[in-house]
Amino acid sequence: MDNEVCAFCHGRGDFRGLQKAHITHRKMGGRHGEMKDIINDPRNIVLLCAKHHDQLDGRIYMPKYERDNMREYLKEISGWHEWDKENAK
Repeated sequence: MDNEVCAFCHGRGDFRGLQKAHITHRKMGGRHGEMKDIINDPRNIVLLCAKHHDQLDGRIYMPKYERDNMREYLKEISGWHEWDKENAK
């Protein structure tokens, strides 16, 4: 996935390594049953360094506009928009 570098900064991560991050969070779409397969679609998951994963999920402060820009960039590079169209309700 993503050539083993962070999809945002292209770094290899720190001592915590790289992490799979959901663009649409699991808590927003469910963790069980049919929603689990939809949320875990590869087009909704990117590989991020721990810092950027924490920023994307709001565990580390990042101004909202920067987080929104990061999320939009990740959507563009992952095929998320196609995934979103297929799963729109």
